[in-house]
Amino acid sequence: MLSSLHCQERSLAHNREYRTSQPANDSYSKAVMPCSTDRGVMNFRNWMGKFAGGHIPFRGDTTMPAKNNDVVFDVWNSHTKHCSYCLAALKRLKMARKLTFLTAALIATIRPKFLSVVGSVMSSLGFAGAGFGLSKLIGMFYKYEFSHADNH
Repeated sequence: MLSSLHCQERSLAHNREYRTSQPANDSYSKAVMPCSTDRGVMNFRNWMGKFAGGHIPFRGDTTMPAKNNDVVFDVWNSHTKHCSYCLAALKRLKMARKLTFLTAALIATIRPKFLSVVGSVMSSLGFAGAGFGLSKLIGMFYKYEFSHADNH
């Protein structure tokens, strides 16, 4: 999580949208009405102005290497395989998927007497659809792609 925030900060600094490597603008301190909870931030800014020249000197490379989407959206390696709760849920979902597909196959082949032909076909299609829905949910434990721009 922290490395992700660090990379975002470096990206903003590279595009000159966020300036940590330049002296702070003093007009900000005139625009705020501080309360008691802001004391730590104000003390830090005063310390920065007094001892560090108002900014953090950074002499490193501010460019970020491009990340492959397979690495960014890889949920399995970043979380699932390390989380006992997710592993247990994944195991139960896989079992439920097997049962739904088995039930769909049994209903389609046996055709219970209380269901008509249409009823057994619709039931087996319903169970198969639930199985495919579970497959999609299981896939999210391995790779979860999303876009914040599409998140309306």
